[in-house]
Amino acid sequence: MRAAVALLVLVAVRAHATPIVRGYEGQPALVLDRGASLRGAPLVRREAERRGWEVHTLGAIDKTRLDARRLLRASHLSPLDQIARLVAIVRQRMPDQSMTSYDAFAASSTTMRLSVATKRRIGICRERSFLLAAMLKEGGLRARVRYGKVYDNGEDLGGHAWVETQVDGHSVRLDPSMPSFVAVDPQTTFVHEQRLDGTTHGVHATTGDGALLYVPTHDLRYVQSH
Repeated sequence: MRAAVALLVLVAVRAHATPIVRGYEGQPALVLDRGASLRGAPLVRREAERRGWEVHTLGAIDKTRLDARRLLRASHLSPLDQIARLVAIVRQRMPDQSMTSYDAFAASSTTMRLSVATKRRIGICRERSFLLAAMLKEGGLRARVRYGKVYDNGEDLGGHAWVETQVDGHSVRLDPSMPSFVAVDPQTTFVHEQRLDGTTHGVHATTGDGALLYVPTHDLRYVQSH
């Protein structure tokens, strides 16, 4: 009986833990704040404003999630139109991608919170991708944030993060930090990438939006919780 109680307590603690994503290439770890519960939240904007619910209760990231709920219930829009508008909201919530602003923000702590980045309207590819993933998940879509390299006509653009999801049975790659942000059923190609130690390894990359080639190295997974 005690073992069962202990297991239930452990499960409860894990359920309320805040996921943290390891930083890469000098980035601090990213704390993915759980945010407020949106159960019972009025989805009609007029009703929300009348009750003062959104203004007085929600933080920046929760307002974004509520926007996603409203948008993904808009039956007059196609699924791809809905996603395009989600990407537009992410860009609006995080318009400042300048490295000067980002570096100053990142240097303030060993970790950075997604909610604070959203509130301060600062975020590069990683923060934008996790904010978009949170919005997709709010609408019941599975989404994963991938990390790797992007090449433009063979030129290495450096480390990058993007989102992959499924829409109506189609594989969709979303990049809220690129002008051409969506690729439906992107073409898969096998490439050999050179590691830092000089060796090469094979990896499946995707194309589908002009000359850009996305070479994933791994998912940005939650490495710890607190």
